[in-house]
Amino acid sequence: MIGEVTINESKVVIPFKKDVDLSNPSEWVAIDVNEANVTAVSSNPHILRFENNLRTIHTTYFNITRRIQKLKKCRPKTAERLFKKYSGRRKNRAKDECHKMAKEIVDFAKKHNMDIIMEKLKGIRRRFKYGRTLNRRLHSWNFRRLQFYIDYKAKLNGLPVVYLNPKNTSSLCPFDASFRHMSDIGL
Repeated sequence: MIGEVTINESKVVIPFKKDVDLSNPSEWVAIDVNEANVTAVSSNPHILRFENNLRTIHTTYFNITRRIQKLKKCRPKTAERLFKKYSGRRKNRAKDECHKMAKEIVDFAKKHNMDIIMEKLKGIRRRFKYGRTLNRRLHSWNFRRLQFYIDYKAKLNGLPVVYLNPKNTSSLCPFDASFRHMSDIGL
């Protein structure tokens, strides 16, 4: 037995175990998560660009939140109710967009039996010091959520995921940077 089935008022949690073969495939795809899109470069070579709506979602809901904050002075209860409503929608739409993009990327990698390579972006938010507007935009960037979704979906499909140091990758095109990193790790 892996664990117990847990039931509460909103969900049922069923733990399971799945054996996954994470052997090294002969091909790979390097994923570069940007604010407005996701660029993928493969070893055979394919250069793919996955457009995302995350920036639009965050900007739209930021503007809605601003209007609600102005309403708060004269109608605080209405503003609180609207704020709760729209913040939930923003989170749900961002999660949904990340799931859809992760599925597209993993399906592509699975179709071509490719290893997935991504940048290790830990601590990137501490380096943002560009001004109020740009900082707000970059702090709402869902890079880690998208990487997490790609990681777990890839592992469920038996595809290995490797994280590399992103140092100096922005100064090169994604294709050259990926090949440089491949040689660094011996692929």
